[in-house]
Amino acid sequence: DSLTNCLNRRGFMRELEVKASIGKNFYVVLLDIDNFAQINNKLGFKVGDKILIELADFYLSLNLPCVQIVARVGADEFALILEDNFIQDEHFALLVNLASLQEKYNDTLKISAGVVHFSRDTTDVEQLFFYADIALRSAKARRSGFAYFNKEFYKEIASQYLTEEDIKDALKKNTFELKYQPQYTTANKELFGFETLIRMKNKQNEYVNTQNFIDIAERSDLIFDIDCWVIKNAMIQMKPLIEKNNKIKLAVNVSGKNISSLPFIDYLRKCLNDTGFNPSNLKIEITETAVINNFDDLVVII
Repeated sequence: DSLTNCLNRRGFMRELEVKASIGKNFYVVLLDIDNFAQINNKLGFKVGDKILIELADFYLSLNLPCVQIVARVGADEFALILEDNFIQDEHFALLVNLASLQEKYNDTLKISAGVVHFSRDTTDVEQLFFYADIALRSAKARRSGFAYFNKEFYKEIASQYLTEEDIKDALKKNTFELKYQPQYTTANKELFGFETLIRMKNKQNEYVNTQNFIDIAERSDLIFDIDCWVIKNAMIQMKPLIEKNNKIKLAVNVSGKNISSLPFIDYLRKCLNDTGFNPSNLKIEITETAVINNFDDLVVII
């Protein structure tokens, strides 16, 4: 990896194959920074890169005989191979409780780790990495710092993982669907607007429960890309109809995470400029809780 001088993902998978072929037991630990996107947004990408370098240096310099391999396998993800001998909980806790770095960055740095064992959990290399990711998601969900792979959580988290893959696939292939629910006044039944509804199909071409995949998107930060997609496409699709009746409002739901995000606000402005959509015909809907939770940021933006 050019930034951290660790192995990259390909190199790590190659080392996993070698270790597995020997047949000795070992642990794989998958770690990432919980709030890396927010760190980049608030502190800038240079600071984000500096944190990644310092984190890599920390893992590479760990004075533990059990640490064999350190790799950067994603934007903010690191993977370690640890020897099975004498491993205890405190070794894994050491990987996520980085007091010096956390103090340096005012406790904004939060690390989670997923732990999987070869061969107790699996002897398949691809599945080993997948199980480590499942354990990592379990750690994040429970906010426990680190978590061992547990088959009791497998179905729930694996389902979430597959839904995330469906979301990424829909974003990449532009296959989300938008439906527009007409809104009428109760007094004279006059049409005054449309509410934008998003729909998604999975790889089996079945519709996924909307609330379910939106909740998962919220937890995985994919909601930013979804909201951007909806805003842009709703404006494009509904502009011809609304131009015929400028009293009609287009209502679009936006996550509370994004309404106080400057990158999202900038994207919204760009969409309005690019499409020529009249801002007075756009209605952004957010929950009351979202407003309260982000009140200080909202005041600045407004």
